[in-house]
Amino acid sequence: MLIGNSAELRKTAAIHPESISDDELMFLLGNSPEKVEHDHFFAEFYRRFHPRVTSWCLRISRDRARALDLAQEVFLKAWRHLDSFRGDSRPSTWLYVITRNHCLSAIQRRATDPLDGGTPLPARLWDTKPGDPDAHIEKRQICKHVCELMDAALEPMEARIMALHYGYEVPLGTITVRMALQNPSGAKAYIVNGRRKMKHALQRGDSPALTSYRAQAA
Repeated sequence: MLIGNSAELRKTAAIHPESISDDELMFLLGNSPEKVEHDHFFAEFYRRFHPRVTSWCLRISRDRARALDLAQEVFLKAWRHLDSFRGDSRPSTWLYVITRNHCLSAIQRRATDPLDGGTPLPARLWDTKPGDPDAHIEKRQICKHVCELMDAALEPMEARIMALHYGYEVPLGTITVRMALQNPSGAKAYIVNGRRKMKHALQRGDSPALTSYRAQAA
């Protein structure tokens, strides 16, 4: 990709990021050593492509709530693999390939997961590893119940931010920028509120799995 006068382009993008082309934006994302500048450009990338990616995810998953989660995962994957963009295709085409592959893989994993897909567990599960053969299953059940609890107790934005931070270990500052959060405390406010709601929900819960989780978290 040939971009003339990158200094002038960087100056323009810093003030009016919406005025540059998709190719110019990708060039700046690949050539911005400063973290603040890089985050600024990625926030524009997110703003520009998020509606399109969400629409693609919805078309593939046919589930609006699931599509929102998949879209966040797609942008995390795109952020981690920005160096794979070589400029031999349009940025939207590159992002669509990431979206399609990620959504299809996620759907396939969900379809083959007996806990998420609703497939009955076999009567006996053989485990060739030493230790308690039920430990892994119990852990999966606890995780499943916690996810259900998050869906029931938290707002969609709170659930997504907690999943990104605790599940994918994305720093709060990065989440704030990527999701263009405008509140003064950024993602931290959602984490504080989410943890408070989860704590109250766990205190009220009577599920054995939640009781086990509460005991482990204490």
